[in-house]
Amino acid sequence: MFYLLRRRIFTLSIVLVLLLPASACSRHSDLMVDEEHLSGKLRIAIDTGASSKGQVHPLDHSVTGPIYDRLIDFQAKHPDLDIEMINISFITSEASTIPQDPLPDIMEVVPYQIRWVANPNELENLDTLIQNLGLATPYEQLIDKTRVNGSAWMLPISNEPVIVYYDEQVFGQLGIPLPDDNWTWDDFISASRRLAEENYMTDIPEGYPDGGFNLVEPIIQGLGGSYASNDGMHFSGYLDSESTVSAFNRYVSDIREQRSRSMSVKGDKALGMGRPSELYSLLKDNMNLRITRMPLFADGKRHNTTYITGLAISSQSKNKAAAEALLKELAGNGEDAVNFANYNALGKREHRFSDSPLVQQEELLRVMDLETMVATPSTFQLNPSIIGNYGILYLPPANITDAIKKLFEPDSIKPTLQNLTDAVESKFPDQRGKW
Repeated sequence: MFYLLRRRIFTLSIVLVLLLPASACSRHSDLMVDEEHLSGKLRIAIDTGASSKGQVHPLDHSVTGPIYDRLIDFQAKHPDLDIEMINISFITSEASTIPQDPLPDIMEVVPYQIRWVANPNELENLDTLIQNLGLATPYEQLIDKTRVNGSAWMLPISNEPVIVYYDEQVFGQLGIPLPDDNWTWDDFISASRRLAEENYMTDIPEGYPDGGFNLVEPIIQGLGGSYASNDGMHFSGYLDSESTVSAFNRYVSDIREQRSRSMSVKGDKALGMGRPSELYSLLKDNMNLRITRMPLFADGKRHNTTYITGLAISSQSKNKAAAEALLKELAGNGEDAVNFANYNALGKREHRFSDSPLVQQEELLRVMDLETMVATPSTFQLNPSIIGNYGILYLPPANITDAIKKLFEPDSIKPTLQNLTDAVESKFPDQRGKW
């Protein structure tokens, strides 16, 4: 009996010894995949906001920001990989600065560029890459917002929904209830009226200028209107629909009194909404300003739109292995990917968010994270540029911009939206291939 037991132990030991090298080999194989040697050249086109457009330069410390920190870390891990950057411009009145033949290996794009600008087979389908990353649910949901025809073509790196700010001290002094999770659009308007009585300003978006037509989109959605069909391909029957006309009429009626008063009385801003990257100075100068979510509308939902950009891989890329490895690195484990995309949007458009963080910055990013989950891509963000957020709306015919200016004139909403619809329907199909 003892002999049989000793023999079995001996046999098991031999098996374990034989298995150990195989296990080590397996781990070594996994390590080789994780530490794949990358070399060659990788050209990346990102809108940096730099004044020198179209310039090709090595990746270095000349441009700062959250995304560049990660790119520099990636290059440090792969010293034989030569990364070049292109400062691209998407200002629609100028010729493109993106090299066309071939396109860069990686480009910063927005969903509407994929819909209206990219030619068939010009970009790599990223479905398989994303499926293999095992991302956290919030980042997967952010990717889902950028899909075109059900497929993923870009990995989000920048995301900026609309947020609301208010002066906590002024609200307390005037007895205005502070915003909470059940705060509604009617509460927002009621607070703005009370503030106006005391000569405080409410920063309410208008149609023109400063991107107001884009900024007012979530409010129009909340009031029952829409700028385009769900797939973003049709404007007629949506932008000029009776429901959208009615939503604009309601919005203009709600803010008419405060708008009229703000033209004659210039007081401190105690309530408003906007894109966070544009609010740095305001928040810095008034530490009593707090950040909160968009209000609920009559349908019981919050509505929001976001400026979202991502990196796409060109199908012409000669170094797709390095391009895919970079996207994997930027996605990380997905746990903080949404927060990073929001932070990158702030740092990209206003470097002081990185250099000199606000007192309210943690609060700002927390609200941005929450609003990201309900936001949809802004309909008329045709490009990732910080200049020309109207994108297609800056292009001829001239009645596009003229129409936007007239949205707040009496009895002009219905004909204005009809003219605007006709204009964008005629211009969007012309953008194919115009990077």
